[in-house]
Formats: sequence, C-alpha cells, structure tokens
Amino acid sequence: MKYRALPLLFVSFFSLSIFYMSPLLAQSRTTFGIKTAPTGVAPVPAAQPVEPTADEVSEEDARKSLQPMLKTYQYPDALRLLESLPSDQLTQNDVVLKDRLSVIVTVDQSEDNSAKIIQGDDDLDPEDQDTIKRLYREAQRSFVSGDDELTKDLLIQIVYISRRHFKAKQFLKLGFGLDTGGYQVEDKQTKFWEQSSVFFYGGNYERAVNVLKMLAVFDPKNSKVHERMGSAYYMLSQKKEAIEAWTTALFLDPNNKTLEHFIAETEKALTVDKESAKRAKEEKQNRKKEGGSDASAGAEMQLLGVFPTQAKAYSYAQKLKEENLNPVVEQLDNGKWSVSVPKSKKSN
Repeated sequence: MKYRALPLLFVSFFSLSIFYMSPLLAQSRTTFGIKTAPTGVAPVPAAQPVEPTADEVSEEDARKSLQPMLKTYQYPDALRLLESLPSDQLTQNDVVLKDRLSVIVTVDQSEDNSAKIIQGDDDLDPEDQDTIKRLYREAQRSFVSGDDELTKDLLIQIVYISRRHFKAKQFLKLGFGLDTGGYQVEDKQTKFWEQSSVFFYGGNYERAVNVLKMLAVFDPKNSKVHERMGSAYYMLSQKKEAIEAWTTALFLDPNNKTLEHFIAETEKALTVDKESAKRAKEEKQNRKKEGGSDASAGAEMQLLGVFPTQAKAYSYAQKLKEENLNPVVEQLDNGKWSVSVPKSKKSN
C-alpha cells in the first residue's frame, strides 16, 4: 500500500504543476514568438490583405484602368482585366477588344516557347532590328484600334525585311487567318510613297494625307514624308497641321531653307486668319447686342428675292446697298438665302 500510494501522489503533484504552470508557459511562448492554440480550439490564421474580387471592382474603375494599359502596350494586363469582368458588363466592343488582345498575347507566348533560331533576327543589322521592333509595336497598336489594313501592311513589311520573322507570321495567321503563301510579300513602304505621289499630284490631298500618315509609321525619320504631308495639309487649308508637319521635316532636314520660308509665311497667314475670325466673332456679338441694324430693327420687311447660295444673295444685297437701301440677308430653313429691305426704305 505504501508503494502504491507513491505513484498516485506523484501523478497528483504533476497534474497540479501543469495546471498552475500553464499560464506561464503560454506567456513564455508568446514572448519568444511561438504561437499555440488552447487545447480543443482551432488555430486562428493571421490576418491577410484582402484583394478585391471581380464583383467588387466597378465597371467604371476597370475602364479607367484599361485605357492607360492600352496606351502603354500592357496588353496582358488589359486582357486579364477584361477577363475579370462579368460577361454581362462587357459591351460588343469589349468582346472584340478581348479577342484581339488574346491574339496578341497568344502570339507573344508562342514566340517565347519557340526556339530563338526560328526568330531569325540575329543576322539583321541594328537599324533593321529597330525598324522591326517599331513596326511590330505599331502593328499591335493598330490591331487593338481596329485598323486591320494597316496592321496587315505593317506585318507584311516586317516579313519583307525578315522572311523568317516568327511573330509577324503568327500574327497574320491568328489575327487574319493568313498562312504563309496567303499574302504577297512586298515592300509596302515603297508602294505607299508611290501612292502618295499619285494622290498628291492628282489633287486628292485628303487621301494623300492618309497614305503619308501610314508612311510616317513605317519611316518616322524621313523628312520627305513630313514635307509632303505638310504640303497636302496646306492645300486642304489646314494651316496649323501643315506647320506641324513642316516643322518636323525641318528638324530632320535643318538645311532645307525652302521649308523655313514656307513655315514663316504660313504662320503669318495663320495669324491673319485668327485675327479675322476674332473680328468676325466680335462683330457678331455686337449685332446681337444691338438687336440688328438700327434701320431695320422693328420695321416691317419686304422680301425682294430668294437665292440658292449665300454668295448670290450678298451680291444682290450689295447692289441694293449701293442704292442707299438697307438690305438684310438671312438663311431660310430650306437652306436658301433671302434678301429683304424695310418697307419704308423700298424704292418704288
């Protein structure tokens, strides 16, 4: 009995020690960074930052983020953003954009997984390599914006420079369903320059500008392209755009004295145009304040004629004015122009 009671006393003493020591053990574990959970209670995980779900991202916030991504060529991020939005928030344009971004990302990923030797750019000189990078970036941008014809021309120009360019061929295949042999490989840059000559010297200045804009993408440092573009703008009476294009050409070709003269004279003409527009605006405001001509204000008017064009109406009004009459020219709802005078001033 004496020996049996000993273990019982030992067990009782051990149990009491654990009971009273538990708070101290817990405190020491906390002090040394050891986290344990009480017996029978599930451990509580540490708080983690909560990322907003797709449902919590508003459509407005998403679209604000989308445009900067597209402008800075962050196409994978833009695609993930569109994929995170619920389908009922996507417009038809969003669906088209999503498909186009998917093509761009797929082409880039397939290029990354292909052998480097397939790319075939290592044997090109640095200038051609830089040209290909610029053309490919512009092809992506034009594809996203929906300009398919320019995109194809840019990609074909890349293949023209480097026949083994993997990404350009994949882009033509996935984006337009064009396999090798399904398109003609040609120098698009030379073709566009010839087209711009035909349009410009044929008087079709608007089409010349459109072609020259594409040429500026192909060869942005070609002063001749910007010079001709400025001339086309000038013939379209778009003086500001003409000055901008000529200024670019002059920067690229600083010895072109003719351009300096063109820019100086056009700036003078543009200043005159601005002053004339300002005076016309002031005269219009004055007429509104005065409520019309003193001689005709409140008077009963007599219609003298209706003319198909403004020029003919004012030509007739000028003759009446020379007869000391006070004609009033107004545009009618049908687009024609009427000439009237106060009845009290009408000659018999």
